[in-house]
Amino acid sequence: MFRFTLEFLLRYRRQKEETAMYELARRVRSARQVQAEIDRVRQRADELVSEQQALTGTAQAAALLSLYSEYLHQLRALVDLRTEDLVQANREVDAERRRLRQASIERKIMERLKEIQRQAYQEEEARREAKVLDEFITTRSRRMRS
Repeated sequence: MFRFTLEFLLRYRRQKEETAMYELARRVRSARQVQAEIDRVRQRADELVSEQQALTGTAQAAALLSLYSEYLHQLRALVDLRTEDLVQANREVDAERRRLRQASIERKIMERLKEIQRQAYQEEEARREAKVLDEFITTRSRRMRS
């Protein structure tokens, strides 16, 4: 019966690949959350600009326009800050993709080695069986002659 001597290493490589998959999914989810927040803030800024334009020309316009401008400035600063976070999150996603790719390669190498060893084992077993059969046939034919 075939037994792969490096099975523990193959299991480790599979586990490492699975961990990398989970980590990649977590990083992608994080990047999407940052992008969603940026989208929400930009949408709020657009709404604010529309409100600001609607207020222009009213009696309360001067005081409110100043407040709206400051709030709009804060929203834009938040977008800039979160955009930097998004860039960093995307770098982390790329790094995790590279780690996953490397873990996958390492696992495939071990699986290929296992398959090569399995084939060698099966070929050796076939040779042994052929040898036993040849000996059996030779022994039988000698008996029949005697």
